[in-house]
Amino acid sequence: PHPPPFAQAWVLGAISLMTSCLAFGAALVSMPARVEDGELHADRATAGLREALTEQPDLLVALYHSGRVAGAWGHALGPQGGLGLIGRQLSVMAADGDRAAVDAAVAQAVADGAAELRFTADGAAHAGLELALRRASATKLVGVVRDIRPQLARETALDEARAEAEAQNAGKSRFLANMSH
Repeated sequence: PHPPPFAQAWVLGAISLMTSCLAFGAALVSMPARVEDGELHADRATAGLREALTEQPDLLVALYHSGRVAGAWGHALGPQGGLGLIGRQLSVMAADGDRAAVDAAVAQAVADGAAELRFTADGAAHAGLELALRRASATKLVGVVRDIRPQLARETALDEARAEAEAQNAGKSRFLANMSH
């Protein structure tokens, strides 16, 4: 087949060029809406994650290797609270007698990759917090501080119930021994 005459080829080329420009323009017009939808989805996901971190029952911390708190999320434990810790040493959460142990746990997590510790909160009479740390990067640690007082109360109640049951069992054994003689 022969090519179309020049005038017809020019018209077809112009129509093709206009169609391509219109398609490209339509794509550019719809792109911001898609970008906005993606940003909206990302904003909702970020807000959901932030809410989950803030509302979870433990205190999550990000620390520098020095023990200084870079970020804190979750349930505020002790008088410092989570946000009050940012920029301060994690050991300020501990009672004076346990601060060195918290600092040692941080050093152990830096050196070994992980550390765990039970300690007394600042202003508390008995141990009631548990710290678990993991090395996250060359400069940061992540950790969780849990309030273990309810767990300790359950363990104490179980120990007391066991001791009472053993005492009752011993009394029953004495009674049966006396009755058999």
